[in-house]
Amino acid sequence: MARLEVLTYPDERLARTALPVERVDDDVRAFIADLFETMHAEGGVGLAATQVGDLRRVVVLDCGDDEGEPKPLALVNPRIVEREGEIVWNEGCLSVPGVSADVDRAERIVVEFLD
Repeated sequence: MARLEVLTYPDERLARTALPVERVDDDVRAFIADLFETMHAEGGVGLAATQVGDLRRVVVLDCGDDEGEPKPLALVNPRIVEREGEIVWNEGCLSVPGVSADVDRAERIVVEFLD
């Protein structure tokens, strides 16, 4: 596994649109492992491939809570297919270090993805 460089705002590469992954192979699996390594090393709970300058549509998350075991989840080609409700959540972003803000989010979502 390798730690990747996290791009920071205002890097223009952060605004690029990620492209679907055509096939999950050993290269994609190794990249996902690198994303997890980077996310944990940076103290994050989520990281998208775009944040490290890669245009593959891949996101990694740690769904564990502060008290329990980590619950890693990799999403390849994620797509939100249903939204319900609304909450305000205070969030930070590894690509905007030192900044957090209240963000309006759906309270519940349904996502389709490859894992």
